[in-house]
Amino acid sequence: MFYELFKHLGVPELTIIMCSIDNLIFNSYLPEKITFHRNVVNNRMVDSAHECMFVIEKHE
Repeated sequence: MFYELFKHLGVPELTIIMCSIDNLIFNSYLPEKITFHRNVVNNRMVDSAHECMFVIEKHE
């Protein structure tokens, strides 16, 4: 979603920055209840993957 947004805005290179900090951003919200990750290293479109895998785990 970030790649498409930044591409539409004409600055696709911002995707690299967003993908570098999104773990920090997403995991700062309710870390005791949810964890965000991609399941494997380099699983991002910015790393030439066909899609980005977002995994959000809810802790019970």
